[in-house]
Amino acid sequence: MEDGDQIKRMSSMFVTVTVGFVSLGKNIEHAHTLRRTDKLQCLMDLCSSMMPSRYKHGCRFLFDGRFVLGSQTPDDLAQEDEDMIYSMCLGAFVQRPEM
Repeated sequence: MEDGDQIKRMSSMFVTVTVGFVSLGKNIEHAHTLRRTDKLQCLMDLCSSMMPSRYKHGCRFLFDGRFVLGSQTPDDLAQEDEDMIYSMCLGAFVQRPEM
């Protein structure tokens, strides 16, 4: 190795993604570090469990405008550190009374 040579950076086996909660009316974000080969279902379950009880119908997760499946991994989605997954919480919909 000589002066001016660049070291090729190896890709980390971990990635830190941020989950942003869209439907809560506040800007809430949580950062999570996981292996690039971990299925995202565990992260989705964790984030869903943090939701208030009024969102009893769960959450949908989006990355780059596409729904995220629990069977996908950060490598499948080509995620990089500080990428954002958006969580849209589904509340109970009340049917409007007929007039």
